[in-house]
Amino acid sequence: MADINSHLLETIGGVRILKAFGTEKYEIRRFSQQNHDFYRIRMKSIRNVILVVPSPRSWGRCAAYPLFCSLAARYWAAGCPSV
Repeated sequence: MADINSHLLETIGGVRILKAFGTEKYEIRRFSQQNHDFYRIRMKSIRNVILVVPSPRSWGRCAAYPLFCSLAARYWAAGCPSV
């Protein structure tokens, strides 16, 4: 993000120079590339967070399944009829 901001400040500050030398297309491509790089890095970091940090919903499932199985086993062992 800082790279994009510094590029914008440099470009906006030197608009007359850019126009004088005809480097507008080059600067547009450069900005697009930096923007795309930032996007890729940001998406990769979001994907890593999603993979590493499980949601509270999955924690609940992991805790509820063994609890349900143990209660069902106790219920069955006690000889209670099924519902």
